[in-house]
Amino acid sequence: MKKKYEDMDQRPFLLVPVINESENDVPIDSIGSLVYGYLLFRARKGEDASRTAIATSLRLDKKAVARAVSILVAGGIVEDDGPRLRAVEPKGDARRWFRFKEKGAHDEWYERFVYDRVYLPRSSSTLSVRTNRLFWHLVKLGQPVDRMPGYLQVGGQLGRFPEYLTHTYLANGQGCSRGTIARSLRRLKALGLLTIQLTEENQFVVGIPTIGTKAHFWRQTWNGRAAREKPVVEVTAESLFGVPSGEALEASVCGDAGAALYMRAMGIKGRVAEEIGTMIVKNEIPPRRWRPLLEEADQDHNRNLEDQPGKFKVKHCGFLFKSMLKEHIEKEQIRCHLAGERSPMTLAEMEANSLLLPLRMTMEGKRLLREAVKAEHFELRDGRVVPCWLNWSKVVDVLKATGKDFKAFKKGIAAAIFKGKPDSDWYDAWMRVEQIPVQDDTPLEEKKMEAKDRTLVRVHATRITERKYGEGEVVARAHLVNDLIRLACWQTPGKSVTALKEALDDVGRVLFTRAPSPRVTVMLDPDPLDPLLCG
Repeated sequence: MKKKYEDMDQRPFLLVPVINESENDVPIDSIGSLVYGYLLFRARKGEDASRTAIATSLRLDKKAVARAVSILVAGGIVEDDGPRLRAVEPKGDARRWFRFKEKGAHDEWYERFVYDRVYLPRSSSTLSVRTNRLFWHLVKLGQPVDRMPGYLQVGGQLGRFPEYLTHTYLANGQGCSRGTIARSLRRLKALGLLTIQLTEENQFVVGIPTIGTKAHFWRQTWNGRAAREKPVVEVTAESLFGVPSGEALEASVCGDAGAALYMRAMGIKGRVAEEIGTMIVKNEIPPRRWRPLLEEADQDHNRNLEDQPGKFKVKHCGFLFKSMLKEHIEKEQIRCHLAGERSPMTLAEMEANSLLLPLRMTMEGKRLLREAVKAEHFELRDGRVVPCWLNWSKVVDVLKATGKDFKAFKKGIAAAIFKGKPDSDWYDAWMRVEQIPVQDDTPLEEKKMEAKDRTLVRVHATRITERKYGEGEVVARAHLVNDLIRLACWQTPGKSVTALKEALDDVGRVLFTRAPSPRVTVMLDPDPLDPLLCG
């Protein structure tokens, strides 16, 4: 079972006390609880902090820190010793500001709070303080989903707290307005950090997918001095190599962390490790398949080293493991081909397939899309290559953004790979992909024909179009079938199936029967000496 914060391993976080959402007049807000959490962090080490240290560490505006500190000091939970601030135990009215654990043996007073684990964002323009605070509060409330490791659900689970979510409930817990909550939720949804499903008019359920590749939104190290950080210049495929792509360049690494860990332990490194990792990820080989192969390769390699000392220069089993993986992949491909099977689909691919149905894509279009998802790069006609990081999750994002607009979907997929209009065979083929036209039975329905008779007429029209178009020309055939039926209905009064078939045959003979070439008679100039021609 994947744990909640596994994707954020080794990243610094702050324990922030949870505001008591059952109280309506708590003066503290999300920024105030964050400042108090920082002071509690310093208190655990027996230290205090200055206002400047708080602002730089949390990357907050000094005025916001001053407002939060004034509220905390007025509530008696922070001592103001001139330039230094120190967190103290809440007493009296201030105790109702926060949620506390059930009574138990706690060594220190600051251990009695209920905390949210809050990771600090890399950029406040991407994730504001309030939006980030709300996200990690929802993560704390989230419950794991069965058979979907790493996914969390907030609300909508019987017997689980909370039973449902509202803007008011979250606003009370964050010390802000409902409008701020609504804007924060929209921002988190736009970043792909959560999903929302309405259950009633004012109630909703939140889903939190695995953070995965989106962990870059948060800091990798605890460095609060934003002014001293060097500006990050993004190196893209376009900026460095001049290819039409906006993808940021990354070092080539093994994609499967589990395989990388095992291989490092056995001394497998370098290019062969990267090739093995790519094979495992691209072919979706599960650990239960590659681990026994790796162990067998290691045992065979060690046995060869003992039996024939000095013969093998390489001290690891990487090359042997790679050949065993290739053999495994070939066997699986043969088995799936004979059994008519295909590799199991991921959740994102299944969602993409369901969203693709209304677009009525041709088989060629689906082939090109799958090619793009599987490809690591595309070649341009001039020999250069463009990196391709398109996956099914990005396809789903494009489908949800474009809806049933087929042209917008094609442009969205192309924009996820290329920048502008590249000189690429795949790009040209993809932009030529057409929709299969909708079956138009309007002319037959206007004649008030029954469904069985409409089917007979359409089948007859389809057979006629087969004289002109093959099975691969699905779009042209569908257009022609609609046109033939429309023309036959216009020429034939009544709703007789026989009459309509005869009209379709007549149209087919006119369209698809080649007319014989007219006989050409060549007239020569008469010979003036020929009495028969001269008359």
